[in-house]
Amino acid sequence: MNLFYLIGGIISLFLSVAHAFWGEKNLTSDLKSSNVPDETIISYSISWHQISKNLLVTGVTLVIISFLDLIIGFDILALFITIQIIGNILVYSLILIIKKKSELFKKTLPQLLIFTIMVVFILLGIFL
Repeated sequence: MNLFYLIGGIISLFLSVAHAFWGEKNLTSDLKSSNVPDETIISYSISWHQISKNLLVTGVTLVIISFLDLIIGFDILALFITIQIIGNILVYSLILIIKKKSELFKKTLPQLLIFTIMVVFILLGIFL
């Protein structure tokens, strides 16, 4: 077991929760009460929560690899990258759906499709 990875993973998990909930509540409230356009606030919210997701996935990955052999590490790293990309797509899509911004979602569909194709190729590389 790699104790350093484990401790780093636990810290990252804690930071993901703090970033998502405490940070959103305490650091973005001014933005919501300003005259900033709604699309700008949503874009900021997407970026904010993608960072929270990155911290969460990083923490989970570090905890998992702290218990594994190095040989498995490369597949785990590729899977980590894939999960990060899928997580970003999900955060982006869910916030637009929750905020009822289907037009913005439709505008960025080609971009989401390209990311999906990239994920498929990475998964093929891992499992084939």
